[in-house]
Amino acid sequence: MSKRSTKARAELEMSLMMHKRKPYVIVEGELIPQEQTEFVNIEEDFNGRDVVTFNYHGVQYKSWVVVK
Repeated sequence: MSKRSTKARAELEMSLMMHKRKPYVIVEGELIPQEQTEFVNIEEDFNGRDVVTFNYHGVQYKSWVVVK
């Protein structure tokens, strides 16, 4: 994991803690709480949205982070 990825993840987690909102990822059309996944990496897409790479039930996925 790159230094930038680590910093971005820490910033996302701090923001979520301050606002009491939970991050979700999308797996096959379903919202899954990010805490139920194994984090691999975080990056930004060309629009500046967070995109996480994660493992869920032994399969690797990429998804935007959805905060609710």
